[in-house]
This record gives sequence, structure tokens and C-alpha cells, in this order.
Amino acid sequence: AREFEVEISKPKIKAKASRTFGVAINEDISAGLPLGQVTTIEEDGVVQEWNAKFPSMAISIGDVIVSANGKDSVPDMMQEFKNGGEKLLIKMKKVSQTFGIMVSSERGGGGYKAES
Repeated sequence: AREFEVEISKPKIKAKASRTFGVAINEDISAGLPLGQVTTIEEDGVVQEWNAKFPSMAISIGDVIVSANGKDSVPDMMQEFKNGGEKLLIKMKKVSQTFGIMVSSERGGGGYKAES
């Protein structure tokens, strides 16, 4: 896994309701996932907008956020996502998930067989 930092800014909004960063991370060690692993990216959040603008540095489900604005505990990171001001500096580990699939047609089988 490679580690990198991204700085995401919330756009200035005149409306009272501020846009959220739109990311959720695993907060429960018993869930079987690494703490800080991205579990949700909201479609209308600032992170989704960032991903569309910078696909080579996109934050993806499965990536692990190590810190947010210098905070490295999960409760503190969640607080930064919710109320961290106009900018969010995220340090994260990009987890590449690659796999191969072999698809073959078997005569008379009426379908396909996939193996990983």
C-alpha cells in the first residue's frame, strides 16, 4: 500500500447548510476491517467531487485514512470530517485491490464458469 496526502477544500456556500466531506470510515475494531478504512463515499459530498476532479488521487472505498488534519484517532478523525472547517488534510494509505478472472465457456454447460 502506498501512502499519500490530499488537501480537500469545501466550496464557499452562502446557504446556511454547509456541505459535508461525505466520507465514513470504520470505527469498530470488531467489524473485521482496519480502523480508518473508508466504508462510504457519499455521492453529493466534497470527497466525491474531489475524486471526479483528481481520479489519479481518488479516495476509494477500502483505502485507509491514517489521519485527518493531524488527528490520528478514529473519533478525532470523524470529528474533523463533520466539523473540521473549510479544509481537510487527509493522510491515507491507498490499498490496491487487484485480481484476475478467467472466464470460459463450456460446451453444453449452458453458461460460463468464472474462477479467481
